[in-house]
Amino acid sequence: MNEYTLIWLFGGAFGAIAALGGWMVALKIQMATLQTTLNIMANMMGKKAAWFLHSPHTPEFDALVDKFRADTLTVKETESFKTMLHKIESTEDAATGDRLAAASVLLSIEPIDSSKLKSFNDMKAPIKLV
Repeated sequence: MNEYTLIWLFGGAFGAIAALGGWMVALKIQMATLQTTLNIMANMMGKKAAWFLHSPHTPEFDALVDKFRADTLTVKETESFKTMLHKIESTEDAATGDRLAAASVLLSIEPIDSSKLKSFNDMKAPIKLV
């Protein structure tokens, strides 16, 4: 092989690697945009789902729901609200609609961080619909 052929081969390989790197950067940007969009959508769904959890029998919980929908929860109130939502979500006797609403609200409070997932199978269904 002569010198020009080697230069051409190395130049082509370098160009291909640079193009692949650029493609990976563009893919990361698109994934971040998609994750942001999904988190915004989950937040909107959580606000709507919180409305379904209102009950005249739970004034303390209703006050937290109202604060959540108005985005005025404090850190301490958020922890208390999450505890109550986890209880609703995990209670087998609760209505399926309430459990789904609680799961939706929890998803909007604690969005899924895809960087912590090893595979798609790590995402567990929040409730069993049996």
